Amino acid sequence: MKRTMRTGKRRGKDLFDRIAPVYGWFYGWQKRRYSSLLDNAPPAVGMTLHGTVLDVGCGTGALCAALHEKGLQVWGVDPASRMLSVARKKSGSLPIQFVEANALHGLPFQDKQFDLSFASYVAHGLKPDSRARLYAEMSRVTRNKVIIHDYNNKRKPLTSLVEWLERGDYFHFIHHAESEMRHCLEGLRKCFSTVEVIQVGEQAAWYICTPNDSSRNNRNGPLSMSGKDACSVPLESIPAHKRMCTPSTPSCPGIRRDAPRE
Repeated sequence: MKRTMRTGKRRGKDLFDRIAPVYGWFYGWQKRRYSSLLDNAPPAVGMTLHGTVLDVGCGTGALCAALHEKGLQVWGVDPASRMLSVARKKSGSLPIQFVEANALHGLPFQDKQFDLSFASYVAHGLKPDSRARLYAEMSRVTRNKVIIHDYNNKRKPLTSLVEWLERGDYFHFIHHAESEMRHCLEGLRKCFSTVEVIQVGEQAAWYICTPNDSSRNNRNGPLSMSGKDACSVPLESIPAHKRMCTPSTPSCPGIRRDAPRE
């Protein structure tokens, strides 16, 4: 079962809003699978060295819950509000922050705010130009490692059929994933300084990417303000998708934080 943004278009969001309850049925299975992967995380990730993590395209929050169990402070973002509603219910009282946002339009976080970021089975459903925006934005908000958990180039008939029906970019992605990440550009500079591919399943890989420090200078990304500076800017003057979400300024009216749990 996959958790994807697919596209930045309205129809993609509407689709995942409609199928959110179905994804919820697989929450327990997904969480167990993610927990097993994290228990056996490759040394290149350095799971014990990180404190904060962002899950991009978090869906119903199974990976978020598994990451929380590893002692991390977790944020999850997804453009589908009903997916997030399921995620909040499933997470119960866990201190996980869920934010409605689309990485293709800019994430509401400061440069290098997170130690680690994940996108699980998101990239293959996007077209190459959208994948490049995803990679650049994840690089911008991440200090240490960006992990793209997605398909490798080993195909199975059933997977090929499902992906053909879903009309994503699976068939291109599986042959060009690593190359695209290595050559992703943000302006004139690379999104990632290194890319390492670790096989984590028969058809799955972790593409472990080291963010390029230059991505902190992204001129087109969300506004980078915190503390007193963020609170001194009128809320109405900041586009909704560019309002910062940071634990350091909890009382600032310009901060977009998690909605109350249902």
